[in-house]
Parts: sequence; C-alpha cells; structure tokens
Amino acid sequence: MNVLTSLTELDALNSPLQNSVSIYVPSTISINQHFENTETVQDILMEMSQIFGGCTATESAGCWATKNKGLVTESITICKSFCDDSVLKGNLNLIIEICKGLCNDLKQEAVSLEVNGNLYFVTG
Repeated sequence: MNVLTSLTELDALNSPLQNSVSIYVPSTISINQHFENTETVQDILMEMSQIFGGCTATESAGCWATKNKGLVTESITICKSFCDDSVLKGNLNLIIEICKGLCNDLKQEAVSLEVNGNLYFVTG
C-alpha cells in the first residue's frame, strides 16, 4: 500500500481545487416564516454538483437582525463546492443568478454567498 507523506506528493497526483463557493439556503420564507427546505436544498445541491462536479451540505444555524422583524434565528443549510479558477470564473454569474432566484422565491432580504472565504449578500 502506498502512503502519501507530503502535500507535494498529493499535489503530484491531483491539482488542488483552490476555490470554494457556498450558498447558504435559508429555512424561512418572508424573513421569519418557517418552511421545510429539503427540496430547495436538493435542487441547489444538484445545480452546484452539475456546475462543480460535487457539493457538500452542512446543517447550521444562522441569525441576523432585520429592520422589521428584529432578531431572526433559523436553521440553514450551507451547500459548498470546490473548483479551479477557470470553473469559478466561468460560472460565477450563474451562481449569483441562483442566489437571486432563491432570494426572490423565498422572499428574503438577501441570500448569503461565500466565495473563497468572503461573504456576499445577494439580493433579488
């Protein structure tokens, strides 16, 4: 059995995917009305897997202060993919459009999009 002993050996086998893209899928509609987001998450996982070749979903909790409803706390699902530079550049506008669609469909003030550790709020 071959045992890898360094990142250099690993890099020689496969180039690392140095970019990450995450869409934060809410579980509320109209800011604070709960809805079952399983189907929405599955749709996002499928779209991101088709674009990037795979995707991982992580359940989390998110909260933020709104102008009209005060503090909102909800379950969210973070859908994350990794890719190389060319795939990111070639698909970033599509990912933004997916986030805008989520924002509109779920009547959100914004949907969170994380690219390479930087968080963006995408509005519809």
